[in-house]
Amino acid sequence: MGCGGSKTDSADQDRLVLQNFLDNKASLKDIWDQFNKDGNDIIDREEFEMIIFSALQLFANKREPTVVYDRQKLDPFVKEVVKQLTPRIDSDGDGTVSFDEFEPFGEYLKSEYKKIQEQIAQDQREANDDDDDEDE
Repeated sequence: MGCGGSKTDSADQDRLVLQNFLDNKASLKDIWDQFNKDGNDIIDREEFEMIIFSALQLFANKREPTVVYDRQKLDPFVKEVVKQLTPRIDSDGDGTVSFDEFEPFGEYLKSEYKKIQEQIAQDQREANDDDDDEDE
């Protein structure tokens, strides 16, 4: 990203990289490069929180596309997910995440995304069943 990009442009790019990864159009390294903002080859807590926020925002918008999910609204969920994932991702407990430690996070993201897709499909089937019942 070049100079002069806005915070919104960066947030959009963050979500785009995540979406591309989930759609198998980008690699885990692409996520790493996108969110390792300071280029120091580790993901610190702030960067990890931003990944979680972006992922939750993306997932929430899949479920409810017309609702705006900003940081304030999602922050309690971000904190909870970070708290749950940190012991699993930061395996050496140093407060940062190396790329090797980051790899299981990619699997976690994909499994959570699959759950959301399955739930959306189920909701659509149920809505279609309800429509069919109303037609009778």
